[in-house]
Amino acid sequence: MNWVGWPISGVLFFLSVTVGAWAIAPPTATLSEDPSTAEGGSEVAQTRQPSGRRPEIDAETLISQTTRQLSRTEAPHQRIELIDRVVAGSDFARFRDHLQRAIRNRDTEFVQSILPPEGIRLGFETLFPLAELQLEQSDGWFWKLLEKMMRLDSCELEDYPGSIPDAAVWACPNVANTFYRQNPPPLPMTEMDNESSPVVVIGQGVNVRIQPRVGTPIVGVLYNEVVTFDQITWNQQERQIQRTLSDPMTGWTPVILPNQAQGYVYNRYAYKLPDPRALFENINGQWRLFHIVMGAL
Repeated sequence: MNWVGWPISGVLFFLSVTVGAWAIAPPTATLSEDPSTAEGGSEVAQTRQPSGRRPEIDAETLISQTTRQLSRTEAPHQRIELIDRVVAGSDFARFRDHLQRAIRNRDTEFVQSILPPEGIRLGFETLFPLAELQLEQSDGWFWKLLEKMMRLDSCELEDYPGSIPDAAVWACPNVANTFYRQNPPPLPMTEMDNESSPVVVIGQGVNVRIQPRVGTPIVGVLYNEVVTFDQITWNQQERQIQRTLSDPMTGWTPVILPNQAQGYVYNRYAYKLPDPRALFENINGQWRLFHIVMGAL
């Protein structure tokens, strides 16, 4: 795939279908997982609660036991186990916490301070100047991309060349790298069939709906697992409901479940592989985001 000269719309299209499934015991979320502000409902059937509190029940949680039973037993489910390699209390851990707060608060000054002055590189060749990142817009595409990549604590050191020799490079998230370590692709990444691309769904009790909107019937519930991207449905509906599908956080990804049922997953929880990941390096004592790679090693 040629990444040179990608327009922003091309980046957004890629991000809209970047989805994936997470481990049985995923890392603890540091950013909000509750999309209840989007279209009036939550897309997680079960959410983690502080100890000693009973889970709150709402319309999205009232899924019949039969539906949950079928979603787990009709066909074998493929799960992966993500491990966060960042040491608690380390310099990078403190930086990551600061970045996650900055994303949550839309702290433009901090985000600009960690980006290269000439712009951020996306994919293999495309360089986006800072002026094109729309940081002045709280709902701009780059904010949503950052939020998607940094939504959960799931990072690892990566053997990727930085701007200085032998620099330690951290990659966030490590969804694609983990998946391909556990499931080596039969073909090189450039030759893989897009119609059978894996989608990793990250979350406990993520609803799969019959239509790309909250409130429609649920055809399955996913628990940190891998499903298949529904390329045919995407092609058919891309022009009709492109805005509904394309947002990387509040859009929807068409998927095929292990039991061959078809439905849609909320993009906040869905990562189509290979997924974008942010690369960070420390230069003169300051961590910087120097590259966003669209793919896995």
